[in-house]
Amino acid sequence: MMTDTESSVERRLVQLFEHLSLAQVHIAGRVTADWHGLASAYPERIASLTLVCPTGLEATPLHALASRLLLLTGDQGAPGEAVQKAMAALPEATGVTLPHYFSHPRADLLRDRPEEITTAMLAFLARMSQV
Repeated sequence: MMTDTESSVERRLVQLFEHLSLAQVHIAGRVTADWHGLASAYPERIASLTLVCPTGLEATPLHALASRLLLLTGDQGAPGEAVQKAMAALPEATGVTLPHYFSHPRADLLRDRPEEITTAMLAFLARMSQV
């Protein structure tokens, strides 16, 4: 039997969702470690997943969530290229490109592009709430 200290972060999150009577949740993140475990183990628990300028991205773990996925990316540099490549393999996903933007791993994205990111996320979440 697994104790609370041995259970995975993903399992603990699902237990929290259950405690709060949340069948599904909207998740936003940037770093793969923020979302990958939950998306891989419990994709049915994710109402939507928003990835804001991820620094690297592999499409394969996201296929189950593609229709519920928003990818925001800059149009410059290796991070943007990686996201664009992943987008090609996820045609059901929603993509938003931030023009003239290089999303450095330590960039403060919401300080740099608050209006564009907020507008994209709110429109996407409104669409997801109607599904």
